[in-house]
Amino acid sequence: MIDTIIFDFAGVITKEGFLKALISGLKKYFNFDENLLKQRFLDNENVYMSGGMSGEDFWKIICDGFGIQYSEYKQIYTTAFDLNQNVIELIKKLKVKYQIILFSDNFDILSEKLRQDREFINLFHRVFFSNEIGLIKQSPGSFEYVLKEIHKQGEECVFIDDKENNLLPAKKLGISTLQYKNYDKLETDLMFLGVQI
Repeated sequence: MIDTIIFDFAGVITKEGFLKALISGLKKYFNFDENLLKQRFLDNENVYMSGGMSGEDFWKIICDGFGIQYSEYKQIYTTAFDLNQNVIELIKKLKVKYQIILFSDNFDILSEKLRQDREFINLFHRVFFSNEIGLIKQSPGSFEYVLKEIHKQGEECVFIDDKENNLLPAKKLGISTLQYKNYDKLETDLMFLGVQI
């Protein structure tokens, strides 16, 4: 029986995936090669998300030659997303009956900002950021780590992520998985699993 719901952050709790939001935010103020920044981001994000480099080192790589100062980049980086208020309200309802967990592949400068937002952090019983635990969702042992920390078996949990490839490691442990497409589908899919909303 499901009693724990694990949410991804970008693309589920936020209205769009992080890279798209970041590029959109930077484009408002800077002219740069969008494809080159995107490629640099994707080439280095796993190392960054697992805590293998600092936010400043990541900025040096992805913004090299674009004339974007670190302070400007950091400001945009930490404010580029919009929260999905429908999902936020759903989490508040679910928290009455279920253990609510956040497991996010994330980055130091953003996770630090989110941890400072007590209203946001208090939506969850536990929060796991990849850069803090040194494991991204695709890392061997990542979901085992989360399950051990929350004292749950896979069958007791459902994991929600917008990226299908992030669902596969969870599924192998018996965790029910839902790919987030839109809010209405999420509600329907949760109810199909027997989750009371």
